[in-house]
Amino acid sequence: MRFRAMQISAIIGAAAIAAACGSSTNNGSSTTFEGVIVGDSASGQMSGEITLTVATASLSVSSPAMLDVTGVAASVNVTGTLKILGGSTITLTGTYDTGTHALSVSGSGYTFNGTFSNGTLSGTFTAPGGGGGSFSTSSTSGSGAVYSFCGSAVATSAGGGGATFNLVINTSAGTAKGFASSKDGVTNLSGTATSSNWSISFVTVKQGAPGSASGTYTSSSLTGTYSIPNQSESGTVTGAICQ
Repeated sequence: MRFRAMQISAIIGAAAIAAACGSSTNNGSSTTFEGVIVGDSASGQMSGEITLTVATASLSVSSPAMLDVTGVAASVNVTGTLKILGGSTITLTGTYDTGTHALSVSGSGYTFNGTFSNGTLSGTFTAPGGGGGSFSTSSTSGSGAVYSFCGSAVATSAGGGGATFNLVINTSAGTAKGFASSKDGVTNLSGTATSSNWSISFVTVKQGAPGSASGTYTSSSLTGTYSIPNQSESGTVTGAICQ
């Protein structure tokens, strides 16, 4: 009877620890991410907005809510939408692996593969008929807001180029991340944001030259300037909420 009592106590103790650390993945909770895409398709350059909902309250594998009944990292469902500028809304479905932090979703010929790190779910995608690009999303679970801006960078200096300029601003995390896509390829944008200002840095694709951009934003639009000193290039940046 003593051994039996010890078994029961151990089971109750384990259950109490699990309840204290987090609830089951099956409780209907989820985490939503919003962000931008940029790349090329068979019909030319494209950009737009992506929204992903992962069926778990936390994407940190340290939480018991991320584990299955055997204590092993689990695969959870992901749903989402993709809105290409000038096109229709596409439904996305797939999975997220809580052990490897890997995402895989697809829909209407588009396939997205990425990973979760430091509050950002990002990666690459392929488009139907050829082409592809990159995507970056930020969690909407914080106390602030997430804004996805789609726009362009236009050179005002002689001999300068131009680019599609997409940026995700997370006011809760104070981050600004995205991409600039030009005829030379796609470069990552990364920086910080306050309640009304943003600032990012980047490296050009062709020459590997460092550059920076900064400006202001509202809940509907974004403006600013950029500079690439080593290429003697500068210009303006404008954008609006991706639709």
